[in-house]
Parts: sequence; C-alpha cells; structure tokens
Amino acid sequence: MDKSITIYDANLGTQLHTLKQHDRCVTAVALSPALGLMATGSMDRSVNVWRIGDGYEETGRKLSGHSRLLLADWTEEDAQRWLLEEELDELVLIFKANNIDGPEMNHMSKETVAELGIEYYFSARSCR
Repeated sequence: MDKSITIYDANLGTQLHTLKQHDRCVTAVALSPALGLMATGSMDRSVNVWRIGDGYEETGRKLSGHSRLLLADWTEEDAQRWLLEEELDELVLIFKANNIDGPEMNHMSKETVAELGIEYYFSARSCR
C-alpha cells in the first residue's frame, strides 16, 4: 500500500533494498534471474523494469524511457533505443531493416532469431 517494493534476503530475512518509483500501489512483480531483470507493475498503469544482479541487488538502473511502456506498445524506435541502452548496437540495423517493434519482439521465436542470424546475442546474454 506504500507504493514501494521491498527486497529481502530470503536466507537471512534481512531487508536489502526498498524501491520507490510508482505513484500508486504495486500490484505485480516478475523476476527473470537468468536475464538479470525484475519488472514491477502498479495501479498507476506503469511497469518499471529493473536491472538486478546476483542476490537480486538492484543497481539503480531502470530502462529509461521504456519503464512506463509495455513491450507490446514499443515502436520500432523504442526497440532500437533499448538495444543501444543494452549495448547491442550491432542489432539495431537488423531490427531496423526488419521493422521489428515491441509486439514483434514479444513474439520472437527461436526460429525467427535464427533466421535473423542473431541467436548468438541471446545465448551469450543468458549465460551472464
């Protein structure tokens, strides 16, 4: 009810971080430890995406410009900007040439990634 997300060390029960970025009650949290991301959703109709490290340490880096948009709402420019923020500059031209926007990214299959010749980027990132 206080519009924040509190992260605890599950083994020790100690509080690690309190994140306060929403204007209304937080209603959803999703974790992707393999990608080092956490998403939080709120009654303010926003979604914030956070970079997390080992032990879910929040590094203070939010995906600026995208945190208030659902992936399904991203334009081609949003997708390209995100690639640049993630230091995937090599993929920008591929995404641009194939008119890949958020909805397209959301439904990319292994086959599509292979057809585009970008499977290396996704397999290498998941091993971090």
